Amino acid sequence: MFDKSLFVRRSVRPQTQRKFYSVIDMYSDKELKRVNLRPIIVISPAEGTKLVKGKKTTIEWEGDYILGATDLYLALIKDEPSCDWIYIVAQNVQCSHPSTEGRYELEWEVPMDLVVGENYYLEIASCEKRTVGRSEYLVILNPYGCIIEEDVGVWCKCGAATSDMNYKGMWVICTLCKAWQHGLCYDLTADTKITENFHCCFCQMGLNQVILASRFLEMLTKTTTYRRLLKNSFCSTPDHVGKFLATLIRDSDRCVVDLGAGTGAFTRYITQHVCCIEDNTERFNVGSWQCKTAIIRLLLSTSTGKKAQENRTWVQADILSKHFLNEIVQKPSERYDVVCSNPDFEVALQFIYVGLFLLQCGNENARLIFLLPSDYFEGSSARIRAYKLLDMHIEKEYRIGRLGYFQHNRDLHKATSDSIFVLKPGRTGKFAYHVVNARLAGML
Repeated sequence: MFDKSLFVRRSVRPQTQRKFYSVIDMYSDKELKRVNLRPIIVISPAEGTKLVKGKKTTIEWEGDYILGATDLYLALIKDEPSCDWIYIVAQNVQCSHPSTEGRYELEWEVPMDLVVGENYYLEIASCEKRTVGRSEYLVILNPYGCIIEEDVGVWCKCGAATSDMNYKGMWVICTLCKAWQHGLCYDLTADTKITENFHCCFCQMGLNQVILASRFLEMLTKTTTYRRLLKNSFCSTPDHVGKFLATLIRDSDRCVVDLGAGTGAFTRYITQHVCCIEDNTERFNVGSWQCKTAIIRLLLSTSTGKKAQENRTWVQADILSKHFLNEIVQKPSERYDVVCSNPDFEVALQFIYVGLFLLQCGNENARLIFLLPSDYFEGSSARIRAYKLLDMHIEKEYRIGRLGYFQHNRDLHKATSDSIFVLKPGRTGKFAYHVVNARLAGML
């Protein structure tokens, strides 16, 4: 196995500035022109060979000029118009005796963090021996039946969420979220030794976590969208869904928060204390007014049907603002056992990210409960990417079918099916979780 620290990519132009030489470099470098070049002839892989990420393969070549070289390297390079993307596959390779007469081979593994596509080629060379060889163009493919976590792309602390061909520095990948970072943003250069367990700033927040959290939210907003077919419609959670949600709250859950509470319908039947946070003035007024009238009814009646409304705190605030994030950081005592939400889908990922900050630290049962479309996390490549980036996983999904959210007409159902997702912190088990068809089972 090769050291993971070698899996960095460098995009430096012009070619003469590259630390690793190619045939073009050696012909363009004035000093190297005085030396006779001794080419390595790459026999395989042949042109058009399809290489599958994570699979072992072999490079075979002719030429014994590299015998005794101490700086022999093998790189996989993607040929782009403005710069080369260089993946260091192996460094300081020891060249052994030929496998057949005059031929040498080296087994190597195709990195999982490659971008799929064409115009890749292998480069094996030694600057010491003034010898270089390159293969024909190759194709990189994703493997079938294999979990791929290394395809989230660029997600740097500077706010970059896509590759920029104008960037000329080195790249480094976070071993936790698998996102590519600009090396220069971390003061890393081509000569810096990268530790095997490099963690980006988002995965290891320090004193500037409010700034970083705000930037992460901005990047989520910029890269993920959800197109709503019906706009400006007043919606609320149906009663039977609220009653089902109450069954998911345990007796040990003392503190619950409802993000984007709307009119409070989602958590209406929860008997524990609930902090309802809503930014929209109209929804806030309706929800807080219903709460007050429910308490009055409770005082005038022996009925317990509205008991759940007694333990409510209503707060009007924008949970995506820097002010709210700053409050979370400064008041770590205000944490909750359960974070509930039936959010506007346009900001659901942002609500999940903020909700992770609100969970009780050290409580292994702390969780988020979100009502979302059943295909929400897999519905687009952007949301798949965001799900992989977020430090959470789905523990259980309750499928509840098509619902009538529109208050003016409860019989007008959505075109998509919905689910209640139970989310927990941590990246373990992101792609394997328990699914319960609550509607089919008669649970609601």
